[in-house]
Amino acid sequence: MIFSLYKPIFGSFYGVWDKWIKIAEKRGLKLVINTNEGTSTFESAKEYLKGAKRLERYYKNPNEPMVFYGRGLLSEVLKRDKRKKLEEKIKDTNGEILSKVLTKMRQKQPELYEKLRNNFL
Repeated sequence: MIFSLYKPIFGSFYGVWDKWIKIAEKRGLKLVINTNEGTSTFESAKEYLKGAKRLERYYKNPNEPMVFYGRGLLSEVLKRDKRKKLEEKIKDTNGEILSKVLTKMRQKQPELYEKLRNNFL
């Protein structure tokens, strides 16, 4: 499910209507949120809800609030950008950079290296 959010609640804090979160959760969809800061992706609605705060806003009906789940998205945008740059580096070369990255990963992050190795072998 792709959302294009233009107006933050404050700073880089954006909210998504609970109706759409429930639909995404029911159908098992990914959430892709486009904002002015960039794009952030979440594998599931549950992942989005982990760091989200429940907000109630009164719009059309003053007796019944609309429920939103909001969270700061700037950190997620930066994580996605970092991941995309790494994927681009790996794609651009014939494997030279990939081998360098894997050797560094083996030294600095052995758990992540083993996880990747088990997934690809």
